[in-house]
Amino acid sequence: MKACMVIAGLILISMYDQVFSDDNDSVEKVEEQSLTSELVNLLNGTYFNLNEKVCQLQRKVDAIERVADPDHQCECNETEINEFKQAVSDELNAFSKILSGFENQMRLLQNEQAELRELIGGGDSDDDVSTTTTTTTTPAPRICDPGWFSSPEKCYYVSSTSEKTEWSMAMSRCTAKGANLVEIQTDKEASFIMRNLPSRVGNTDILYTGRKRNDRDGWVFVSNDKMVDTSVRTWASGEPDGGSQRCGCTRQSESFMMLDCYCTGYNLFFICEIER
Repeated sequence: MKACMVIAGLILISMYDQVFSDDNDSVEKVEEQSLTSELVNLLNGTYFNLNEKVCQLQRKVDAIERVADPDHQCECNETEINEFKQAVSDELNAFSKILSGFENQMRLLQNEQAELRELIGGGDSDDDVSTTTTTTTTPAPRICDPGWFSSPEKCYYVSSTSEKTEWSMAMSRCTAKGANLVEIQTDKEASFIMRNLPSRVGNTDILYTGRKRNDRDGWVFVSNDKMVDTSVRTWASGEPDGGSQRCGCTRQSESFMMLDCYCTGYNLFFICEIER
């Protein structure tokens, strides 16, 4: 019987080593929640099998203790019984240590499983048959229409020669396209637009943009009345002129820096923009 106990112990210890050597790496990677669940289930099954073995040993120890009771003990087998009792007790202690190790590992895995569920937004209980994960996809950037050119952030449309108009009509024509009169935020954006202008726009042609002078003589963007940041957007030399020039414009000969223009009386090119 002692040999059987030792063999059983070696088998269980082997199972313990194999479970953790084969599956621990997958759990640590936490790439698949199902792998963690399967490992926990495997450990649970091994735990209950081992627990049953311990209970069987405990019952045998109890039986030996009853046989070894002084009132019932035979002097001829006292030494043999004590030795057997000690051997079984030693094996019982070894199994108890293994069982304790399984309990600790199971707690660690269950904690890791709970943390993983929080990370992926699951939060399901251990008794759930299945888990549901939600993935968030980023919409693909808008594809710019033919006749528009694009940056990573925007699509731009430059009016044709026949579309030249006053500032307020330029805004309306952009709105009809589902866009806004261009609000050039930075000199970098201005340089990008200038490099992509169609050949119909000459070096000295003026183009309307989506800036205006407000009642406090501050220059703001049309869509949100936000002040133009002159630390990243530069006025051309001698600008703004002031007076009745209350609308924004630009041109290539000024390196697409900011100009102020008359809002009426002149038909000019304009640029529309739309977010991608």
